[in-house]
Amino acid sequence: MQINKLQVTRNTTFRNSAFTKHGMLINYNLEPEVNKLLQKTFLMLSKKILTGINDLREHGLIINEPNIGKDVFDYKPLSNVIKAKSSMQLNIRNNHDLVDGDEQLIPIPAVHMDFELEARQEQALKNTNMDLSMFRANIEMNIRRVLEKLEDMLFNGDSTIKYGGNQLYGYTTSPSAIQHELTGATVSSSSTNNGWNSATADYVKDITDMSKKLREKGRYGDKIVYIASDLVDKLENDYSKNKGTNTIKERIEAISGILAVKETSALENGTIVMVELDFNTVSWVNVQAPVTRSHEESMFSTHYKTYAIGAPIIKVDYDGVTGVVVGKPKP
Repeated sequence: MQINKLQVTRNTTFRNSAFTKHGMLINYNLEPEVNKLLQKTFLMLSKKILTGINDLREHGLIINEPNIGKDVFDYKPLSNVIKAKSSMQLNIRNNHDLVDGDEQLIPIPAVHMDFELEARQEQALKNTNMDLSMFRANIEMNIRRVLEKLEDMLFNGDSTIKYGGNQLYGYTTSPSAIQHELTGATVSSSSTNNGWNSATADYVKDITDMSKKLREKGRYGDKIVYIASDLVDKLENDYSKNKGTNTIKERIEAISGILAVKETSALENGTIVMVELDFNTVSWVNVQAPVTRSHEESMFSTHYKTYAIGAPIIKVDYDGVTGVVVGKPKP
């Protein structure tokens, strides 16, 4: 029997097939092309957006917990112990001093974005030989928003995420973060200059003072300085016409222990954050790296969800000392 061009076989649906003008049935699979686009988009955006999280990854400060049922992280701030004793005999005993700690359960939220591709939209992609340009905007925006939220949680936490009385804190919201008032800088009520007046600010002095505050707390590790976007142009200015052509940023990066000065859009205007990159200061708990998955909600639509599961752990010792300094202008 001759098959009419409008007939389809029993195991073939409209969602995974298309008819040519000659009536031939051609099956397409959209998923591989979408996966290629997802991978390319994620790599591109993660380099731009995940400034702080990438630094933690590069310094081995990621804790992998590959189980989506992991919704809290058990963290114990540890106390110091007494100093070691020196003597000429090994049989002399020191005090039996034990590390002490209080258990804290840090919530680990899921960050997610969704969009839906209706059957005719999906068919249009197939009809154009997998031209995903019309699909790219939704893919990129979903991934971008998830990555931005992850980076924002590292710097600012999330006051809506709580578990057992414990809130999710970031660098700037941690109650134990050391506070520093930026020298000669005040928040301007004017809308000009992004509401930031820094004509008399001395950023090099601020950074040395912030570093000193960490050393006074026994924090001697390497540090990275994060700056708000509105400070980038200011730190690219010449440090001093009388002392060479180095910029303020280059002068700061020449200070002992400062690895880099980096911009992040996660900080409020005028804010500077100095972080000791040490396991006793901060970790990122990674339950699920950003991923996009799809499922058919009906024969007429496909649902796409981009999500990640993770949280920052801003650590303090038993005495409330942390390796984070937050610099802000005078109110």
